Amino acid sequence: MNSRVYAHILTALPCEAKPLIAHYRLRRRMSIVPFPTYEKDNVTLTVTGIGKVSMAAGVAFIHQLVGGIPNTAWLNVGIAGHQNHPVGSAFIAHKITDADTEKCWYPPRPFIAPCKSEVINTLSMPLAGYPETCLYDMEASAFYEIATRFSTGELVQCLKIVSDNTANPAENISSRHASTIVEAHLQTIDALLHKQQRLAEIINPDQPGWYSLACKTWRFTHNEKIQLKEIARRWQVLSPNDPPKLDEFPKSHNGKQILGLLKTHIKTQQMNLSFG
Repeated sequence: MNSRVYAHILTALPCEAKPLIAHYRLRRRMSIVPFPTYEKDNVTLTVTGIGKVSMAAGVAFIHQLVGGIPNTAWLNVGIAGHQNHPVGSAFIAHKITDADTEKCWYPPRPFIAPCKSEVINTLSMPLAGYPETCLYDMEASAFYEIATRFSTGELVQCLKIVSDNTANPAENISSRHASTIVEAHLQTIDALLHKQQRLAEIINPDQPGWYSLACKTWRFTHNEKIQLKEIARRWQVLSPNDPPKLDEFPKSHNGKQILGLLKTHIKTQQMNLSFG
């Protein structure tokens, strides 16, 4: 997968991760980390363990591991139970409900999904039977709630593959079976990740060259860099072919003063916009 945007895949179980590790040719990070993490280029895969607490911790961990980069692609892949959907069928979530808190999320999807969609009900403990016609898992709500703190909702998706139903109870699931049904949907997972990364590239356009030059010339605090990025985005929209003339700005100024000058210049540009 060739993209400059990170894609973070999270699974609860090693057997869910195994075919993905092979498919993307990921390598284990051998440093001491709290979760098994695999990576190559801009793709990471983290095995969190079962349950909402483990998944939430895993999401926060991988976000910090890559430097806290905002608006990256996040995908939770795993098995789930359903009352009557065939074993091996894959679904992307259009609604996620936490059974304990009754909180609901509706993952926005501004692209055509590579598979059908379904509701996911996230439990804290395994449930005997399937009282409602939805997918049942133990991680999706925690994954979505935490990942959307670091990324826009469109970039956070859950894909679940049915592992058990009324005719095929959960106690019959083996690790090998879980790996097999995930492996059967590698093309679906690949297509979904590609769509997420393409969307992330639109949301996170490359910063213009003058932004990097400004950061090298003047010292900006973290908050000032955020403001500088916003100015750079606005400048790209208003006047992409006429960058600010940084060589005319006083070198003795601090970051706050430079931001003030840039804001003054961009206001002037807005007033002089021509639509002829």
